[in-house]
Amino acid sequence: MSHRPGMHPAAGGHINTPQAQRAGHLHPNQGLVAGPRVTIKHLPNELLIEIFWCWEFGSAKSLLPVMAVCQAWRNVIRGTPKFWCPIYVNRRVEWFTECLERSQPLPVDVTFQSPAINLPHALNVLHPHNNRITSLVFRQLHCAQITGNRLVLGEWPRLKTLKVIVDHNHAADSTEHLIIGSYPVLVVSHPGGLQEVRVDGMLVDTIHPAALSSLRDLMIGGCAAARKHVRLAGFIGMLNACVSLEKLHLGPTSLDTVIFDLPQNVGPRVRLPRLRDLFISRKVEEVSNLLSHMEVRDDVNIWVETDDQEDIDRAAVAPRNILPNNIPACAVDILKSATRILVDTPNGPYDQVSFVTATRGMNLDHKINIVVRVSDERGNARDGTASLDAQALYFLNALRHLPAMFPSAPVDTIVCNAELDAVDEETWRSTLSSFPMLRTLVINDLFCGDLRPLCRALMSPQSTVDQRPVCRDLEYIWVRNACGALDRLAELRECILWRTVRGAPLSRLHLELSALVGHHEVPPEAYQADFRDLVRECNLDIQSTTCAYRRAEGGVIREFPFDS
Repeated sequence: MSHRPGMHPAAGGHINTPQAQRAGHLHPNQGLVAGPRVTIKHLPNELLIEIFWCWEFGSAKSLLPVMAVCQAWRNVIRGTPKFWCPIYVNRRVEWFTECLERSQPLPVDVTFQSPAINLPHALNVLHPHNNRITSLVFRQLHCAQITGNRLVLGEWPRLKTLKVIVDHNHAADSTEHLIIGSYPVLVVSHPGGLQEVRVDGMLVDTIHPAALSSLRDLMIGGCAAARKHVRLAGFIGMLNACVSLEKLHLGPTSLDTVIFDLPQNVGPRVRLPRLRDLFISRKVEEVSNLLSHMEVRDDVNIWVETDDQEDIDRAAVAPRNILPNNIPACAVDILKSATRILVDTPNGPYDQVSFVTATRGMNLDHKINIVVRVSDERGNARDGTASLDAQALYFLNALRHLPAMFPSAPVDTIVCNAELDAVDEETWRSTLSSFPMLRTLVINDLFCGDLRPLCRALMSPQSTVDQRPVCRDLEYIWVRNACGALDRLAELRECILWRTVRGAPLSRLHLELSALVGHHEVPPEAYQADFRDLVRECNLDIQSTTCAYRRAEGGVIREFPFDS
């Protein structure tokens, strides 16, 4: 029996016909072409470099396991300068030297991570490469390593960033060491392109008048209990040398070495034409004196805070005392041009227990924050500096001192995030009469307090010679979490009617109140109708609740949300 080509007999004499191949598919044995195998060893060096660069950001130390794979990979990594540019130095100076050599000719960033580094030797190793160093960081130096208490920064033409942290606590008697010792000084002796200097545990000085002229960011901190040996005029002169400075951060204890031997508003002033951010944290009297010798525009973001306050009465007056004594004569412009003020006493165990914030207009990037701090121990205590009684005193004193803190400022908005019951009628009256241009008053109460003292203050004349209502331009009142009992609503209605009859009507009223157990929990519809008749735009929301405090959703204290 003959068979056609391609046909084979199967068992039983039957012939299997091959199935037709489906379109688009190759037979398993079709399309294979024999050729050399391609492995990772055959990848071009350029592709290997990109792969290695993505591995742990490409630093040489992280690539040591990769270098151990084979000679070819080791040669690629050793011969690529960019792998050796971020240099992290512990104790091995040999590694440091090798990184400097292999990174040529690229610019390099050097970070010394060990406090036991031999500083003079390290600087000698760096010297031949000083024209390539763009960033130099000493994470923790023992102060004994700084010869003669001076770290002199010579000619480093490409250096942009310098950070030095000096440890003074390794001495046998660190307390005596801090008290009698002189803090080391970072001396910048040549002009260059230095843009950022951050030092902790040392001071900054200059020999060449233009050495700090390119500096944009300066942070000084950690000079606690050091012997005072820098006169205020010299400190001001150092700051004035930083003509390009945009950020100035004087951290806690940074002013401990400064001798404040000049009266406030007398002598030289700090003039930094490009300053955008100012942070000062130290003793109340020192911050006050330094601010009196500074010219700070109202487009600068300012944060001033106290050291840890342990005494309630002292903390209560700190927001006023941390500012210059003679505010009309000082040159901190926001104190004279502020239009919006926030008084905030947060309810909780915080180390920052009182805030006064002021802005000019709606530009929230330009403001002054005046902050009162307490120690962690006092912040967690149930009585004392961070207690509820203390917070009530902070709010009361803040209102009393606002007119002295912002004299002649055209304030049109005041926000209070605090306890209503802490403030008496006379304090409200005195505060409100000091801001005749006030148009918006926002109160977020903490404990479902009483609105009646505020209402009675609003039913007062501006002064003995001006019988028009106090704050006659007031047009918007927004109250949250106060008590919404009927007797409180009756007095509020009387207040609004009194002002309306005397030509000072409200145009907006926003009430989010609580009716507590034991009071009439739901106001009659007549009250809501009365408010709507008296005020063109009225939102009255009174909820029954057994909780004395409903936290503000969205936050009244979040940067004045008045456009809602």
